[in-house]
Order: sequence, then C-alpha cells, then structure tokens
Amino acid sequence: MPQPDGGVAAEVGGGLSNEEARLFFGSLGSYLGRYVLTAGPAIHKSSTSMVHFANDLKTGSATCCVKMMKNRDQFEAEILGRSVDGVPLSTADVIGVLGFHTPESEPFADAATSKAQELEATSADDKYSYVLVMEKGERSLHDACDKERIAGYDLDAIRKAMIDTLTKLQHLHEAGVVHGDLKQRTILRSSKGDWIVCDMDAASRVGAEIGSKSSSAYGPPELAKKKYTDSGTKVLEHAETSFDVWSAGVILYELTAGHKLFAQDTANDELVEMGDKTRLCVWNTITDDELAPVFASGEIAQLIADVPELKQMVDDAKNLIR
Repeated sequence: MPQPDGGVAAEVGGGLSNEEARLFFGSLGSYLGRYVLTAGPAIHKSSTSMVHFANDLKTGSATCCVKMMKNRDQFEAEILGRSVDGVPLSTADVIGVLGFHTPESEPFADAATSKAQELEATSADDKYSYVLVMEKGERSLHDACDKERIAGYDLDAIRKAMIDTLTKLQHLHEAGVVHGDLKQRTILRSSKGDWIVCDMDAASRVGAEIGSKSSSAYGPPELAKKKYTDSGTKVLEHAETSFDVWSAGVILYELTAGHKLFAQDTANDELVEMGDKTRLCVWNTITDDELAPVFASGEIAQLIADVPELKQMVDDAKNLIR
C-alpha cells in the first residue's frame, strides 16, 4: 500500500531506510546494479576488453575504473600479476585493484589481498563476463601526448614521464615481474601526478613464458622473430627483464623524437607494414638517420641552441635510446 505521503516512489520504497532507498533508486539502470558508468563511449576498447569510468554506489567512491573483460585467463592475469608470492605490488607502482566480479558459477579469490568475488555477480552469458574494478588514473601517457603537446616539445614533462616509468619498472623487475606490454597506453598519470603502470594481463614472472598478449610495435626483436617466422611457437619460453627495457626504449624514442618508431595500428599498437616486421626481426641497432629527430623540434632545438649545457643531453638521449 502507498505510504501516507503517497507517490510511486513511496509505494515502491516503503519500509526502506534512507540509505537503502538511495542505493535502490540510484542503482536503477546502473551496471551490475552498482556502477553508474560515465556518459559517453568507453575510454578504451579492444578486441578483448572495454573500459569505463564509473561511480560506485555501494562504496560511495566518486570515480573508479571498470574494466570489462572477455577472457578468464587475462582477467586472472590482471589480478595475479599484481602480487609476488602472496605479497601485493605497491599501488604507487601499479594501479590498484578495488574489487572484481565474475559469474557465480566461476568464483575467484585473490589470496594476496583476500578479496573474493563480489556479490553483484555477472552472467556467464554476458559478452564481458569478468569485471575488474580499479582506481582511476587521471590520463594515459598516450592521451597526454595527444592533448598536452609533450612528445618532442616539453622537456620537463618528458623527463618526469620517463623517470617515473623507469622507477616503477625497476620496482617490478626487482620483484621478479616482467610487465610484457609496456607502451604509452599502459602508463597512467595517478591522482598524485606521478606516472604509474597498468594493464598487468600480459605480465609474467622472470623465467616464465611471455608474449601471448603484447603489442608488436613495442615488443622486442626476439618476440618478433617468433611471431613473424615459422618458428612453431609465437611466444618466448623464458621472460627476461630486457623485454620491458626494449619497450621503454621505444617509448623514450617516441617522447624525444615526437613520432613513432614503427608504423602501427592506432587501435591496438600492432605493426602494420611488412617492412617494419622484417626490420624488427633482423634488428641490429637504430641508425643515425633514425635518431636525427631526437630533440630536434623547433622549440626544443632552439632551447638547446641557447643553452650549451643541454647539447650533451641530446647525445646522452641518443646513446640511451641506442
């Protein structure tokens, strides 16, 4: 029966506390009855996942990041890749996981954090049955370079991005973890302004298999030889930290030169030119001509010309990339 003050809301919500009513009415039309997705298209979409920013009605979190995934193995890798021998990696290095959702018939528990499947379970019939809820990064390095005029122009921003990224990468390597898919899209600016890494679904322990999920425009020559030749296997049997070092070198080139090292698909960072695939397979070293654009844009070139002490920096950057 309707409550004395009448109205549909009162009739439906009769007997609920204010907090219960807030959650009930707020959840209408939300994802999993809990997450209010930010309006507009996904902030990232690939063949295996889709990412949205959202407000979590249950925890009151103003904004989080909801990653909806198709494949169970990549979902598990995202969680398991964030801990070593039961010890979680620091959220100062890797974007933190707040929770996750799976179908009720496929429960999953994370021993490192004691987090279990959330009550708001997904359906096994969903296109994206595995859902990871993470802290929200402010912007990816890829997005920042697209909108903030960093690559090839902003020396201080380039230095900070690389120092932050390499510091986080060093911490992962010291823990025995190889990221396996380091690129501009998997480096995020945190709410504190530091750059940290994300997307751990390609990560492996040192010595384990790696390369089943990667972005070939940032992958090392040894992986390219597996992918683009009739080797019988398309992965590397033993992960080494040098895998990530190569990727970091490609990123450093992009930031200092202001353009890509290889032509690539803008949607998935895969090589698109047969010549580049061959070039990577037989890679020896980067040429002087290829290094010529490093810190050669008008603004930085003029700054370097005016400050003689910076000329050595150009040679140092080229040597580091090489």
